[in-house]
Amino acid sequence: MRFINWIGTFSFFIISMQLAACGSKSNKYKESAINACRSHKVENQFIVHWYDAQPSLVIAPDIKSFIDQHESKINYIEPNYYLRIQGQFKSVRLERALSAYKVLNEIGALSAWRKGYLGQNKVVAVIDSGIDIKHPKLRKNIFKNPIDSTENNFDEDQNGLIDDVTGWNFSLNRNKIIDEIGHGTSIAGIITGQDMSGESLGIAPQAKILPLDIMSGSIGNEYDAKLAVDYSVDMKVNIINNSWTITCSDFLSSTFKQYENENIIFINSAGNVPIDIFQNRVMLASLDLANFLNVGSTNLYGRLSSFSGFGKTINIWAPGEQVPVLSVENGIQAATKASGTSVSAAIMSGAAAVIWSAHPNESALQIVSRIIDRANLIQGKNFISIDHSL
Repeated sequence: MRFINWIGTFSFFIISMQLAACGSKSNKYKESAINACRSHKVENQFIVHWYDAQPSLVIAPDIKSFIDQHESKINYIEPNYYLRIQGQFKSVRLERALSAYKVLNEIGALSAWRKGYLGQNKVVAVIDSGIDIKHPKLRKNIFKNPIDSTENNFDEDQNGLIDDVTGWNFSLNRNKIIDEIGHGTSIAGIITGQDMSGESLGIAPQAKILPLDIMSGSIGNEYDAKLAVDYSVDMKVNIINNSWTITCSDFLSSTFKQYENENIIFINSAGNVPIDIFQNRVMLASLDLANFLNVGSTNLYGRLSSFSGFGKTINIWAPGEQVPVLSVENGIQAATKASGTSVSAAIMSGAAAVIWSAHPNESALQIVSRIIDRANLIQGKNFISIDHSL
């Protein structure tokens, strides 16, 4: 089943997931009481919360029969819900590169570069639609697994993933990364890259990108998102970029809470719906965790973007309007302009990599505090300032 709904800016479909018991399948089965959520269940896929084991995904055409067979071992079971891209930016050839310079100058990246801080020795996991890992402006920045480093059909690091040399495609459960829609490639281009032509920002040109694909075309699901997060932590990345949203997912909420004490910065977009994300439980940015940077979108001068989510858990703001990005459209590499909080989160990920490279001995929590405490206060918002955070 394939759902596509294109609009001008890109964001992920907001899914509400308020759990309610469904007596017809036993009181072990819980699902959303909201019709919009129940209509986006992955067919015959369920997340089982066991008493004595980690949650797992099961495929069960007859869920009642499955529960009856395993009831004593099951705490509860819930559907696996779709993640869906609601919109995609329109590809437009850039007429000049000045806008990239403006963004880089406004956020203080150029000053950091002059001091030699380029995101060196930092790895950013991009959990998204995949990345064009052969893109000439990205391929040198793709992270390579130091243990499972060659495609030889053998699992050297014994993590259950054969030949995860340059990330993993959780949607298809294989090592081939494909970005059918260009979203993840755009995010990666904002964060890093070897190109200074202005076709993309490349804020941290010496950082590495770990591509993690959770989408098949425009559709993904929450269980694959969790697997990607777990994998990122196991690979000991420094930063995880989440340019997607999901509402009221207790399953993902518990996942991120368990990683609050990891030495990792989670950077999350506020979503492209202008609502209070805390009151509406739009995750991940509605979670108030110590190692979270929750990013809203402004224009270059700190004015709130008309599409941006907002609320008390948004602790940093970054440009998100008409930003130059790399993209892949129908297999053709192009330069585009994009708007959205996905862009803002990517800018923050690149900035965090640069700042952390300047203070390599500081912890994730110290870097988060440094970024927030030294931000520019513009119109009451903490606007990212790389040079002030050095």
